[in-house]
Amino acid sequence: TLVDVLGDRRDVIDDSLGVRLLTLTMGDLLKSKEVIESWQGAASALLVSLGQRWPQQLIDALLENFPSGTVPHYYVVQTLADFVPTHAVATVPRLKDVLARVLPVLASIKAVDTKWVFATALGNFADAMLHYVANVDDDADSDESDDDDDDDS
Repeated sequence: TLVDVLGDRRDVIDDSLGVRLLTLTMGDLLKSKEVIESWQGAASALLVSLGQRWPQQLIDALLENFPSGTVPHYYVVQTLADFVPTHAVATVPRLKDVLARVLPVLASIKAVDTKWVFATALGNFADAMLHYVANVDDDADSDESDDDDDDDS
């Protein structure tokens, strides 16, 4: 599949081509408002794979297609749900932006499949936060403690 090929060659793809692939794939993902698993699921998997190399660009693209106060396309949420736990270090700092869009729309979700994808996403966000906190770089903590030591002098 294209995801397998990309996984093997992702590191040698030029940045401009990778970002262009991300943009084209996002366009395909959102081409139909209906949920069509066969092609949108493949596009979502490709986006998650592209996000392994371009995580910030993927989060930016997903948030662009998740306007505040609006329930986004099913696969925007699914892609976030699949991507965030695989790249906790790059994505957890951006979860404040994501949750600022997710939380206001929860009460307006009516479709069962959309409720499911939001619930899955929230669970995956929680897992990513746990992973992030458990594996946060000790250098950041030591820098803060060094600053505290300087104040005591």
